[in-house]
Amino acid sequence: MGLMLIKEVMFPRIFFFLLFISFAGTAISQNYSQSLIGIVKDIDTDVGIQGVIVSISNGNFTDSILTNERGEFAFEGIRVGRVDLLCRHNSYKIKFIKDIRIDSGKAIHFDILLSKNVYSTEEVLITEKKNKGYEFQNSKHQLNLNLAKRTGGNFGDPVRMMSRFAGVSNPDDLRNNLIIRGNSPVGVAWYIEGISTINPNHFATVGNSGGGVSILNSLTLSSLNLYTGAFPSEFGNAISGIAETNLRKGNSREKEFSIKSNIIDIELLAEGPISKTKRSSFLLAYRRSNVDFAYKISSQLRGYLGNAPNVQDLTFKLYWPNKNGFTSWYGIGGESELQIRENFADDDQDIYKSWSFVTGLKNNRIISSNSSLTTSIAYSGNFTGNGEINYQDSSGRSLKDTEYRYSLMSIYKLSLNKKHSLKAGIVAQHVGHLTLREFYRPDSLGEFNRIKVSRNYKQLVAFLNWKWNISRTLIVNGGINSSLLTLNTTGYLDPRVQVNWIITDQEQLTFGLGTHSQFQPAALYFTGGRNSEGDPILRNINLDPSRSNHYIISYHNNLLKNLNITNGIFFSQRVLLELTNVGFTREESYKIVQKNAMNAWKQNS
Repeated sequence: MGLMLIKEVMFPRIFFFLLFISFAGTAISQNYSQSLIGIVKDIDTDVGIQGVIVSISNGNFTDSILTNERGEFAFEGIRVGRVDLLCRHNSYKIKFIKDIRIDSGKAIHFDILLSKNVYSTEEVLITEKKNKGYEFQNSKHQLNLNLAKRTGGNFGDPVRMMSRFAGVSNPDDLRNNLIIRGNSPVGVAWYIEGISTINPNHFATVGNSGGGVSILNSLTLSSLNLYTGAFPSEFGNAISGIAETNLRKGNSREKEFSIKSNIIDIELLAEGPISKTKRSSFLLAYRRSNVDFAYKISSQLRGYLGNAPNVQDLTFKLYWPNKNGFTSWYGIGGESELQIRENFADDDQDIYKSWSFVTGLKNNRIISSNSSLTTSIAYSGNFTGNGEINYQDSSGRSLKDTEYRYSLMSIYKLSLNKKHSLKAGIVAQHVGHLTLREFYRPDSLGEFNRIKVSRNYKQLVAFLNWKWNISRTLIVNGGINSSLLTLNTTGYLDPRVQVNWIITDQEQLTFGLGTHSQFQPAALYFTGGRNSEGDPILRNINLDPSRSNHYIISYHNNLLKNLNITNGIFFSQRVLLELTNVGFTREESYKIVQKNAMNAWKQNS
């Protein structure tokens, strides 16, 4: 009786106590400094830029370094806290990244892209005020991963973090669907490492782009962008938006390990050099939900936690650089399962299962100082299944949907001169799809009812984009995206154009228009009944692609600089109190503070 009491009463308390303990790293002693490592590339060619002045500052110190012949830089021994980063080069526009958080647990990695200065010479000094310091793409939102990790209420899900962007919403807390300007989440397409791929979410829904929680791990991402309309010509097969992400490379200087656990999940992360001399590296991250462990410890915990999901995912990337580019092997995968029963006496149970996996080889070759070629081969597959089971009569139903893709992609980038650059690519995909609907209730013949549809087909994509820097303040992007689906011999040809007018170093006006098309979800093509002979009837097989015309005008103002100016005035209250403490009257203290605060405002200090 005593052992039973300990198991049912003490184990739940011990379980929750252990799950609330969070820890990271395996360091024996405290380390209050860290490294900031990165590479600076040309935005049009992906070629590393040599001689970029990279500066970091936190208000108390400033340090600068030049990038090497591959565009790489590294700052060692940075004290923990927050720093700002500035990149300067006579031939490129200034890049400013603010509020980078430096933690002692792991190094920070950055891939930085710079745009060319159209009218610059070696003799001209390019300053931050004179230079048009950024180029904003219409309806492109880049998630600040460093800031997003500190944002509450998103369960560590980078997809949920994107719902804060303008025009994007997520009306359901149970799912991370991205509703862009009222459109269906079906209209959002995912791109991983440059290739259109499957839905990277746990508990994904057939034909949807969202799920319960994302398989993507924010600790392993180098970038996550969301295009909410009039997107560039390199992206296709979507009418609502594009979600694009890339994995970062591991630390090529030293090995790092971390373990983190809480009530939601446990996370393991390892990265480090494969060869320090060749600068190759590995990155490996694993996550698993903690809640389902409760059932294995005590049945009493089931009453506290309800129906617990079983969720786990894995991310890896191996990176081998060379003098002419790099080769990488990456992978993202996850599986999830949830069994829902109202209570132990209930005979009906709902079952939800899904798994997704993406892996590929990517080779980037620098052909010359103004051109590069990227070639990738990839495999992606996913499975979604849901159904109901009655344990009394073994009746029920299930819907299972399986899809796999073999992809081959090649993208060529060429910078003709400072005014003109081209980007062209082709993608070939072999798609296999299986839809299986089963009804476990015997019909009049005493057999189970099953509808099975299996098809293999090809999808071919080609795109071309031309960028024209008309002047320092006017940029035009135009291109075409085309595709062909051999399943029903349908296709599309979508022209697009975008005009950027850089008004000041903080203000920009953009106008974008274009046609956007999307093939129907495979599950919709294969939906139907059966004829008298039992063969499936596919009434939707000849559906044309959905089409949408986008017209977007946006005004972008970089308010961050003006907001920072208020720091001197915001903290002036502390100065006022100190003045009164040393003997000044309140009136005298107020005059001193107001005078200096106004000077700080006028001088932008």
